[in-house]
Order: sequence, then C-alpha cells, then structure tokens
Amino acid sequence: MSFLYKNFPFLLAVAFCINLNSQAITREFKEGIDSLVHNTPQDYQALQQVLAPYEKDTALLRYFANISSARKYFTGRSYALNKLGAFYRDFSYYNKSIQLHQQALEAAEKDRNIEFQIYSLAMLSSVYRRTEAIPSAMESALKSLEFAEYLENPNDDTKRNIHVALNSIGHIYRNLDQFDLAIENFRKSIKLEEELGNIRGVAINYKDIGECLEAMGE
Repeated sequence: MSFLYKNFPFLLAVAFCINLNSQAITREFKEGIDSLVHNTPQDYQALQQVLAPYEKDTALLRYFANISSARKYFTGRSYALNKLGAFYRDFSYYNKSIQLHQQALEAAEKDRNIEFQIYSLAMLSSVYRRTEAIPSAMESALKSLEFAEYLENPNDDTKRNIHVALNSIGHIYRNLDQFDLAIENFRKSIKLEEELGNIRGVAINYKDIGECLEAMGE
C-alpha cells in the first residue's frame, strides 16, 4: 500500500483545514501589512495586535513572510515563519515545522532581534522534543535561555517563551529519569507563570512535578 493511499484521509483533512482557514488577501489586510513593513516594529506584541486574526491562515502568513523578506523586514518574516512552524507542528509535520522555525531564527539573527531569537529557539526545542531528538531539543532550549540572560527586563511575551524553554528542559530531564533536575526546571517555570498570572500554566507545572515525585516513589 503506497504512502499516499495509506495517509490519504489525513492528508485530505489537512488540505481541507488549510483551505478552510485560508482567506482572500483583502485590501484591509494589505493595508495592515504595508503599515507594519513601513514602521518595522521589533516586538512580538506590536505584530500580534495586527496579525492575531490571521495566525492560522497559511496563505496570508506566507504573503507577509515574502513581503517582509523583500523589504528586508526580517523581524516580520521571523514572526510569520514561526506561526507557520507552529501550524505544521500541530498537524505533526515536524520536519516542515523545524525547517520553518530554523528559517525564523535566521531571520531574527539578521535583525539581531534577541526577543525573536528566544522565540524561535523555544519553538524549535518544543518540536525537537516531540520527535525525541533530545540533544537538539536541549541545545535549542539552553540557547534560548542564554539569550534571555541578555535582557534585564524581559517583556511578558519573552517570559512566555522562556517558560516554553524551561518546560521543555523539564520534560527532557523527566524522560531521562533525572527527576530532580526536571522538578528544578518546572519550579522555575512556575515562578514565571505566576508573574504572568497564568493559573493554568502553574497548574500544569505542578501536575508535572507531581508525576515526577510519583515516579520517585514520593
């Protein structure tokens, strides 16, 4: 049985979802993109305010990525590629997701944008962990935290990405049965989640700590 035939229902579902989410490139969207490319904001929140309604639309994200690249607005390109990477990750297209997050990292490096380098590396670590590429997952997460040390007062978006990196490291240590180190990183993640007021994130980390303690017989 061929790969295409065996996976046809899944591929059809993905194609349907992409088509369903894909909107026409409207005048309003183009005007928003023109404004972003002209003003070149360098922080995630400024981009998210304009593009949040379109973050699941692969066609519009690719349009923005291409326009940003042509205008040498690499932070905008990094934003779009990371959103695309997250989209493909959620459909378990991990190789494609990794490729997009790596391109997002390269774009962030061109703009020397530390916030987006942290973002891209945290996303890479998350995908690598799902593919059980443990060394790559750990390396990406540690690099993300290393960049975070350059920021005296990280904004909330960067704190969220630091949380992703810490949580990823915690799960890596947990999978390696190094439960003390896992708990240490989950506790660091709890501190960040409390600062952000994310009660759900706090609860998830406590669950992870509880499962580590259970594995240790405690």
